[in-house]
Amino acid sequence: MSTSHVVPKKTGKPQFATLQTDAGRRANRVVLGLFWLMTLGMITVFVSAGQILDSYLHPEWSFPATLYWVLAIVGIVLVFGAHFSLSRRSTRSQICEENHVRKVLLTQSFRTGPARMNQESAGRVVALATESAEKFTRYRQGFLPQVQGSFSAPVLIVAAMGIFVHPFLALLLALCLPLAAGTVWLFQKLFRRSSAKSARARAALAANYLEVLQGLTTLQLLGVADRTGDKLEKVGEDNRRATMSLLRSNQVIIFVLDTVFSLFVITSVAALSMYLVSLGEMTLGKMVMALGLAMLLLEPIDHFGAFFYVAMGGRGAGRAILGFMHSRASHSDASCEDASVALHGYAEVAGEDLPAGDAEIPAAYLENVGVRYGNQQVLQGVNLRVSPGERVAIVGDSGQGKTTLLNVMKGFLTPCEGRVEVAGNTVELAQRSALVSQNTWLFTGTVRENLQMAAPQASDTELWDALRAAHLDAEIQQMPLGLDTALGENGMGLSSGQKQRLSLARAIGSGRKILLLDEATSQVDLNSERKILEALQALGHDYTLIMVSHRGALTALADRVLRVECGRLVER
Repeated sequence: MSTSHVVPKKTGKPQFATLQTDAGRRANRVVLGLFWLMTLGMITVFVSAGQILDSYLHPEWSFPATLYWVLAIVGIVLVFGAHFSLSRRSTRSQICEENHVRKVLLTQSFRTGPARMNQESAGRVVALATESAEKFTRYRQGFLPQVQGSFSAPVLIVAAMGIFVHPFLALLLALCLPLAAGTVWLFQKLFRRSSAKSARARAALAANYLEVLQGLTTLQLLGVADRTGDKLEKVGEDNRRATMSLLRSNQVIIFVLDTVFSLFVITSVAALSMYLVSLGEMTLGKMVMALGLAMLLLEPIDHFGAFFYVAMGGRGAGRAILGFMHSRASHSDASCEDASVALHGYAEVAGEDLPAGDAEIPAAYLENVGVRYGNQQVLQGVNLRVSPGERVAIVGDSGQGKTTLLNVMKGFLTPCEGRVEVAGNTVELAQRSALVSQNTWLFTGTVRENLQMAAPQASDTELWDALRAAHLDAEIQQMPLGLDTALGENGMGLSSGQKQRLSLARAIGSGRKILLLDEATSQVDLNSERKILEALQALGHDYTLIMVSHRGALTALADRVLRVECGRLVER
């Protein structure tokens, strides 16, 4: 399925079409055509019914009643066939487009990485990729093409009224169409804030619930579960109020359309039809045609009113998705608004073979890197050149900028100035390195699945080699299922030291030759620390190690020890 490239603009109206695939656009055109076909079938049924009535009331006119019975049956088959095809095509395209929007959101999130995700909660991304994606695609694929048909297909109804019934009644219906469209446009403008507010409230609710679930153990241990529950209750109430406001807007449009248009059109057409019948300008059969066509004209208006909630909710969801895409594509770290040089993009060199063994080309290179938080300069003029196979330790007191520097190298933070290169290429270090953090994260699944997270095509032999390099192979072999041993959430079932070494094995198995070690031994006991140090020592100079640590045992492995002092990097 072909896809469209998402390039949201900084200004102007939301470009909803950029989130739609070519197949989705074709499906919308098919749905619109089916809606016209369904309308044509209903017109055929009402016109045939009127002609059949006149043929029985006035047999002397010699109307071919059999012909109109055949046309009525054809019209009924056409209506049911078009309606079935429309529903099926609309549902299928909605599912495909919903998957596409989710893929675009996740791709953009992974591509920009944590450096540009630090202002976004995971809950908001989840809300956008689930509920918002569903609402938006329901609007674009299920609702919008039918509404377009609702305000274009009535041209057939007006034409049928003029040809088969009476020109004056056709003129009356023609005058109602722009009035209905203008009213709908006005209500859309008036209630736009309600849909946006509802989307924000749902995102906030999802974000808070996900955050609470992630920190549930901490909340219980601190004894603040009740207070957090009160906060969730308030956020839930805000979401309820926003939803009710949106529903009230929906009810207002339904009331106006029903009372103003439905009542006005039906009563006007009925009164004028009876008047024309009394004058002898119309037959009873044509009066039946007129009332049927008038009700047919109201069906699209009723359809729009009944699903106005879908339109407002879908447009609000679309604006939220595009807002996220735009901020991820163009917004660097808020603290670096005046940066003269930022990190280059990912895609340009993603497929290049980077030379790693040439001693003249640094494995990692930081030049004049600076980071600010607001007006506070945290890092300034940081230069670092790490040769392939070199082991560099970075130390420093708390608050000196050590963690910030590591976050720049990990890709969690975008520097305001300077650049980070790998093997002479302007590609982010995070793309060519593997991280072993003090708070490693293991996924629910087997040992094999956690290792293959970094190397999906790795064979069992390669997985065991990675475990052996991390000095964990013997312990995994002793487990009844070996590589297929199931782990609970965040590695439940393993000790802290085993989890850390499994994280190291995953990093080694990724095939990346630069390892970033963030306090890799701070959360383990002395025995586990010894095994991790032995594993790192055994790696030799095939791997480049950049280590941040307070533990002297880890820095003892280093060829060089650097210290961060007052935002600058100096030799110790």
